[in-house]
Amino acid sequence: MAESGNQVALTATVRADPVQVAQAIGQTVVSGGNYLEDTQVVPVGPTTFRITRKYLPQWAIITGIIGLFLCFIGIVAVFFRDTEVLTIDIQPDPAGSRIEVSGVAKGSIVTTIQSVMSRFEGYAPTSPGMHGGAPGVSTLPLPPPPAPPVSSDGSVSEQPPSDI
Repeated sequence: MAESGNQVALTATVRADPVQVAQAIGQTVVSGGNYLEDTQVVPVGPTTFRITRKYLPQWAIITGIIGLFLCFIGIVAVFFRDTEVLTIDIQPDPAGSRIEVSGVAKGSIVTTIQSVMSRFEGYAPTSPGMHGGAPGVSTLPLPPPPAPPVSSDGSVSEQPPSDI
């Protein structure tokens, strides 16, 4: 069954021409699919791609099966599609190319894009990969600890306030 993707916010730099990077990503991430899941890769510029994934969510499959037995109107649920969009933008950078990946995608698509980027010399991710996590994909770091308490005179207290 098709699962929903995760929010993606990935930025990386590589030492390569933006056109070379775009060609490598464009050749690796391909369009295709079936009734349950269909992926379309559309170039929206010389170095920008939009990956659109339409899929039949799990809830629609379950609702359709249960609804089919209760009344035939349940079959309408299997015609519902959810859409996710991922944008890949590759821009010139003093180091070579800056790659920005943002939107919503399955972990396997993000892992594929990261593996293509890692083949280039000087691959340096500058931001985390996915919110929500997926196997083999980096997740956002934990938020920083809270600031120490400030007393009424403006000085910072090293000791946390005691709970009485």
